[in-house]
Amino acid sequence: MQRQLKSALRFPGHIDVSGVVQSSFNTLVKAHGTDGWPEAVLVNVVKPYHRVTANLPINNATAAQLSECFRNSGAQGQVVDKAVRFWLHAMKEAKQQFSPFFSMH
Repeated sequence: MQRQLKSALRFPGHIDVSGVVQSSFNTLVKAHGTDGWPEAVLVNVVKPYHRVTANLPINNATAAQLSECFRNSGAQGQVVDKAVRFWLHAMKEAKQQFSPFFSMH
């Protein structure tokens, strides 16, 4: 579990390879529960994943296409499903629209 959490925090740059917390994570913590939360999630969580989803037509892609983006970024097995769910929840928190074919289940 600790390894998964570290990976989830490292990918968007919230911690460095040594586990040191970065300013983007502090920004999220400060914004939690405020009106600034959606923007903080957009900037500090959704946008770092753009390198994974850059070629994806967000508004009409299929779930298989989304999963393929994460597989192409190096995710394998269960990690693909977990990464997709994490990204979809971040998109929702950031009040971003995405394809109705994507599922958070």
